[in-house]
Amino acid sequence: MWTINELIVFNDLHLTPERNAGSFQLDEELADCLRWILRETQECVIVLAGDVFDFLTSNNCAPQNGFARFTCHAGQIIEHHPEIFDALTRLAQSPQHTLVFMSGECDAELLIPDVQEIIERRLGFTTPNGSVRWLVLGEALRMQVGAAVALIEHGNTFDPWNRLDHAALQTTLSLASRNLPEPRVVDEESRKVPEPLGRGLTSRVINYMRSRHQWLDCLKPVNESILPLLWPLASQDEQKAICELAGDYESMKTEAGLRKLSNSPNPVALYQGEKEADRSQADYAFEDWIDLIYAQEEGAQTSSSKIIEKIRLISNHDSFFDIEQPNDTSKYLEPMFNGGADLIIHGHTRVAKICTLDSGAYINTGAWNQLIRLPKSHESIGVWQEFLEQLKTNTVARIARPTLAHVYQDKDANTVGELIEWSSAGPETMATLPLKTHVLTKE
Repeated sequence: MWTINELIVFNDLHLTPERNAGSFQLDEELADCLRWILRETQECVIVLAGDVFDFLTSNNCAPQNGFARFTCHAGQIIEHHPEIFDALTRLAQSPQHTLVFMSGECDAELLIPDVQEIIERRLGFTTPNGSVRWLVLGEALRMQVGAAVALIEHGNTFDPWNRLDHAALQTTLSLASRNLPEPRVVDEESRKVPEPLGRGLTSRVINYMRSRHQWLDCLKPVNESILPLLWPLASQDEQKAICELAGDYESMKTEAGLRKLSNSPNPVALYQGEKEADRSQADYAFEDWIDLIYAQEEGAQTSSSKIIEKIRLISNHDSFFDIEQPNDTSKYLEPMFNGGADLIIHGHTRVAKICTLDSGAYINTGAWNQLIRLPKSHESIGVWQEFLEQLKTNTVARIARPTLAHVYQDKDANTVGELIEWSSAGPETMATLPLKTHVLTKE
């Protein structure tokens, strides 16, 4: 485990092969932030902790064999965000700074050596180096800042829609590195790498709807909570795909419940918190919504107010902008705190958080993407109808709240975590959290 003086963590930039489009439109602001880090920090590790690149968005790369299409995609992203990569290059070349790239569900392709190479070459390295490190096989990163241990990961492991099968990805990479052919796919059910439902929803639905509704990029992570918002805007074929994905999710929940009832020891399930097996109010509302749309498909009449009632329960984001209110992932973190972490840093949800839990501290870095503010779940049917109409007519308001995590030692040598929002005036501290060192207390 590295012992460092200072740590900065970003998540969810979602850089795409386009400029001033999609959900990321803060090139100059992010470059300014990176220059501030270079100027104001020393012996600092900067972690880009997942979904920094977005390989799920469309690009202009011609169809190519093997992994060439991904290096092309990465090259286009680099080309369209030059000031960001100029600033990253200065950090990578600085003897006082280290860059760490981690992967999320949208940039799992970072595990491909050719993709890593094209990024490192843009950062000014023509040979392998130690200033840029890659953790892209699903592992978490543990670092000690002062006396406190921070555990950093993207966070998609706790999302059933976006959890990746890294073992299967490694098998594919192993074959490709030897220039061996990929296993032949006999039928659609025997795909060599199981596709997460979120990637399936993106490739089968969202990528087709994006030309009509660009605000779709603001609705991430892609999971069951956005299906009811997509449904009334989708074509017949897109609705069919939504139904199939909704059914797959329900099957996943049912199977997880049966596994949990069996009480079979499974460290993987323990780490994942068996989230699929849990049923919340939103899950029950989701089941009811599925019943409603199936009934509509069969010609039954269902009132819009009844559908909206289910939508606002499924898409309940009432605490989204409350940075001190834990999200639903927090209850699954106990095993990692027990394993020695004092602070856990996530991204993925786009929900900026900083709070103290029963066993330790938690920070979610939030995102640098545009966001959509949903109505509160208790607001009237009329408010929700107006919001859905804004989605339909592409008039829905979008906001940006670029945030990052900063962990350091204060003047008294106490380790502190803080959530920072970047503004035109520079960094603004949203909240600061002194970190207790549970590991040292136990020892």
